Amino acid sequence: MAEDYVVACLFRRSNGFWYIIYADRERRRWLSTGTRCFGEAHSIFRNRPQERRRNNLIRISDFAAEFQEYSYVNYSSGTLNLYRQSFASLISCIGDKSLKFISVRDVEYFKAQRAQQVSIVSVNIAFRTLKSAFNIACKWGIIQENVFRQSKQIRVPLHEPVYLTREQFRLLLTFVDEEVFHEVIVFAVSTMMRRGEIINLMWDDIDFSRKVIHVRNKKEFTVKGKHPRTIPMSEQIYRILLKRRKPSGYLFVGKNGQKLNPGCVSRRFKRYIRACGLSEQVHFHSLRHTGASWLIQEQVHLYTVQKILGHTSPIVTQIYSHLSDDNLREAIEQIDAF
Repeated sequence: MAEDYVVACLFRRSNGFWYIIYADRERRRWLSTGTRCFGEAHSIFRNRPQERRRNNLIRISDFAAEFQEYSYVNYSSGTLNLYRQSFASLISCIGDKSLKFISVRDVEYFKAQRAQQVSIVSVNIAFRTLKSAFNIACKWGIIQENVFRQSKQIRVPLHEPVYLTREQFRLLLTFVDEEVFHEVIVFAVSTMMRRGEIINLMWDDIDFSRKVIHVRNKKEFTVKGKHPRTIPMSEQIYRILLKRRKPSGYLFVGKNGQKLNPGCVSRRFKRYIRACGLSEQVHFHSLRHTGASWLIQEQVHLYTVQKILGHTSPIVTQIYSHLSDDNLREAIEQIDAF
């Protein structure tokens, strides 16, 4: 016997008005919110009388569709895509089951299956994403408990970050023949900003009077963890930016004048890495590790590095702690027991 349920979501029609779509296995109903403003429509949608889901048998795909509508005003496009991929992966592993019947065993099977297809880090990202989504399902009353809470992420062995020595970095720069990309690479090491943060940086984010860079959330970009931060500019970066200062727009643009594409940045960087014969393990993100590693080697405190990197927890920054072993040795030599 087919499961019977009702699912609702917001949809904007060609007339500009937002409608609430009520759909089940047999039919679809459109209810106008009477407004063209998404904020007002979303408020009406959230406060609507809840349709009774017979036996609470809503499938993963149905919940994913409803969750997607909710997510438009709460998450960035990158996060939306991550939720979409995670739902699809779950369905491919355990089928389009009703949320009510998903068990801890299903979650464990999902992790085991995905671990054979992608990296453990990717599995854990999908796990956390789905766990967060199922928390919303609990909040909406679709399920009583989140089975993902009864499972844990797969333990990932701690790896030392891949970074470039100063000699390797100078070698890399000799192979970069594009002026803008040359500046991007120097900027990435000097500020230790993430790729997405650099690409979405605008001239309005640069405070030349205080010589600081504001890394903040925007309509089309959200800082990781939604935690904005301020990074001081080195004298070198200050001079580079001052020389090419503009009244508005993105800091770094391509030859077409448009914002740099993240995939193109990574691929171009990889070509230069291969051209100068450096390790295949070096990626654009390694530039962030490079700057942090150099600071640690210069005896900068881990807490200071944590603040520059934007880590909310010192545990994440601990991956660089091995670089300060010499500093610890110098400190321990200060103890003269005799």
